[in-house]
Amino acid sequence: MGIVPISASVASGAEAPAAAPTASSSAPTDGLIGQYLFTQGAGTTVANSATGPGAVGDATVVNGTDDLWNGDSLSFIGGDKSSPTANWVELPDDILAGKESASITTEVQIDASMKSNFNFLWNIGNDANTTYYFSSVRDEPRTAITVTSGGGEFNARATAGLDAGRWYNLTSVIDGDAGTISFYIDGKLITTTPTTLTPASIEDQSLNAIGRSPWPDPFFKGEVAAFRVYDRALTASEISDVSDADAVAHADEFGPAAQAIADSITPVTVATTNPALPDYNGTVTWASNLPELTIGDDGRLASAIVPKAGEPDVKGTLTATASVRGVTATKTVDVTIKAPPADSDSWGNPVVQTIYTADPAPLVVGDTFYLYTGHDEDNSVGRFVMNDWHVFSSTDMANWTHHGPALSVSTFAWAKSDAWAGQAIERDGKFYWYVPTTETATGQMAIGVAVADSPVGPFRDALGHPLVSRTQIDPTVFIDDDGQAHLYWGNPDLYHLELNADMISYDGEPQKIELTAEGYGTRPNNVNRPTLYEEGPWVYKRNGTYYNMFAAECCGEFLAYSTAPTPTGPWTYGGAVMPRQGASFTNHGGVVDFKGKSYLVYHNGALPGGSGFTRSVAIEEFEYNADGSIPEMNMTTAGTTQVQALDPFQRQEAETISWESGVEVAPTTGGGLHVTDVDNRDYIKVNGADFGAGADTFTARVAPSQAGHIEVRLGSRAGTLVATCDVPSGSGDSQDWIDVTCPVTGATGTSDVFFVFTGDGSGDLFDIDSWQFTVVETDLELASSAAVRCVAGKAQVVVTVRNLDTVPADAVIRTPFGTKTVAVAAGAAASTSFATRLASITSGTATLTGTAADGQRYEGSAPIPPRACG
Repeated sequence: MGIVPISASVASGAEAPAAAPTASSSAPTDGLIGQYLFTQGAGTTVANSATGPGAVGDATVVNGTDDLWNGDSLSFIGGDKSSPTANWVELPDDILAGKESASITTEVQIDASMKSNFNFLWNIGNDANTTYYFSSVRDEPRTAITVTSGGGEFNARATAGLDAGRWYNLTSVIDGDAGTISFYIDGKLITTTPTTLTPASIEDQSLNAIGRSPWPDPFFKGEVAAFRVYDRALTASEISDVSDADAVAHADEFGPAAQAIADSITPVTVATTNPALPDYNGTVTWASNLPELTIGDDGRLASAIVPKAGEPDVKGTLTATASVRGVTATKTVDVTIKAPPADSDSWGNPVVQTIYTADPAPLVVGDTFYLYTGHDEDNSVGRFVMNDWHVFSSTDMANWTHHGPALSVSTFAWAKSDAWAGQAIERDGKFYWYVPTTETATGQMAIGVAVADSPVGPFRDALGHPLVSRTQIDPTVFIDDDGQAHLYWGNPDLYHLELNADMISYDGEPQKIELTAEGYGTRPNNVNRPTLYEEGPWVYKRNGTYYNMFAAECCGEFLAYSTAPTPTGPWTYGGAVMPRQGASFTNHGGVVDFKGKSYLVYHNGALPGGSGFTRSVAIEEFEYNADGSIPEMNMTTAGTTQVQALDPFQRQEAETISWESGVEVAPTTGGGLHVTDVDNRDYIKVNGADFGAGADTFTARVAPSQAGHIEVRLGSRAGTLVATCDVPSGSGDSQDWIDVTCPVTGATGTSDVFFVFTGDGSGDLFDIDSWQFTVVETDLELASSAAVRCVAGKAQVVVTVRNLDTVPADAVIRTPFGTKTVAVAAGAAASTSFATRLASITSGTATLTGTAADGQRYEGSAPIPPRACG
């Protein structure tokens, strides 16, 4: 994957739209209890043409006049709630009373005023604004259900608004068995959200309506051609059939719309290996006859063979098909696959390119920065498809090691879906990961807690049941200076509880934190949700002040923060941290200090194919203002600066990556991960490797399939070639590992390293597990020893380095408990200690890499003895 976006710039010839669709589809009748077709020319009674079991009564046009009938639709004139003349349609009482599932479809055309005014397109409920099931076309259209007014709405919301004056088919589906509410536009699923409510939850259904809201909102303005009510959840194909059937009446209007879209399509430039071609708000698909550009089954996600830096661009044509409700128009446009500039591999964000990552939570342990993330599955459209959580780590803020999926929904026997935003924390040598997921028994979100003995897992369910059941999302946790652990979470509310010292229990009940305008800012024009707080709290303490950074005002969200003198308030709104940016309608942040610098982690949709459902984690470095306030910062592609050089003479996992193109990661038999899906011209970049006085050889552990080569280049993927390792053909077994070694010439000092993979065949070349350089032999003389002492009942490792040479040296000491660098004068000794946080340790090894001022190097190790302190 890469981050350079595709761009579009004037088109060549468009073809006329295809013929209007015929009634090849018809609306299903199974479960149809209300069908109101607004095709009459006069009157105020709209007959229910549904005839099956459970069919309800007719509907009535309130304030109806004959001039509002158009032959194929009914006009709604709109107006203030107090208007005595605004028309609306009253539906039968108790239309969905006692029903556990339902589908409601509407063929509608909206007036432009509805895009900005609050409105209900339809409502199942009564004249009170506490319990209702409805759809609205304001801003991004949505459907929702609640029994506790606006603050308790379960929403399924689109990410883009509707066009005025254009016919749409809008469908809301509540599936009681699945515990979901879904929203479809023109027969296509837009989003699905968990819900614990069903139509039966709306006990008072005494005023059901089209065009009228129980709130003091204006009446709906526009036209409605058809309205159907089912007492079951329709399937996706049935919803598509309804949309196609209703489209027939207005097909002559869709041809010009399809043609207009086709006319607007411009030539395409591709600069990444996995581009998402522009879809023009979901209306356009693509076909290619260019061998270097293959388009997937969805007609939009593509795979490109991008030229190497300095090679000529690849040029060809694409055929775009614009479709509006079954009417299509095509256009052929030019496409250019651009070769990157020589310095095009310098991006730092997003920090992971091999998978989509989301909802980052940072944790610093010793000299290592860990990232705990969610994982958006590839090609997720219209809903969050998240099954597991992953861990990544870095010691230099430039190269990130993937430790794989350390936790999944299946870890919790009581959970069924949704690996959403969580956070991990360390206490007494154990690591606790608090995550929200959907509980099987209730169908509601619950907070689980997993525990591990290592920051990278494996994690196991700490309780065998939820820590908090029937609740909301996005837990955040921190331990105060007095040792008290605090857990916060919530959307739309903000909850808090104090954890016991075991980190897996609590006393009493969770408490709701009052959300005030003073504490969390003012959300304009929303009486149901008056503050900016949306979700994703991140609570921490700095210099005696408590901070809560949170995602503000969906959708799209921005990051903001508040501060308080105590863990529970009173809170004071501090302002925005990051504006609405980044091709994702959500954001989720975390703040941590590491090696003397402050960092903000967040997510966006910056990778190819990125969206609000396929997100990627990024990081920015920042400095607090003098008064402790957080400055507002923008998303960048540059990311963070490297804080220390990488040691190429230590064995490095192949999945330690700064940037990559084309490769993926996969589990290795026996544990860990390796790099796979390595094709011709793919590459991996590693930032800032310190070769010192020089490298002698390079070795990679590979599992060959086809014969190929690993080119080792410095500076860029077209940079100085310092080594080429030949990889023989092999069995294709991804676990059949061999070592390949080649000489290195000209690798000195500190440089970015590019492993460029080449081969004559097509498809996968080989897998890679690890790599390592060997140092040019020198005669720096160092000696080292390790001892263990007990401090406050915990084992502490002490490593001593003696410099037996005549020149000063820096020694990098690596232990299972962290890495440190010490300066050792000529003829002198230096010691450093490593806190283990453990009452006892088994034997281990401290490795030592020494570098002298004149370039001499030393490598050695010292055994760490076992010790029990408890």
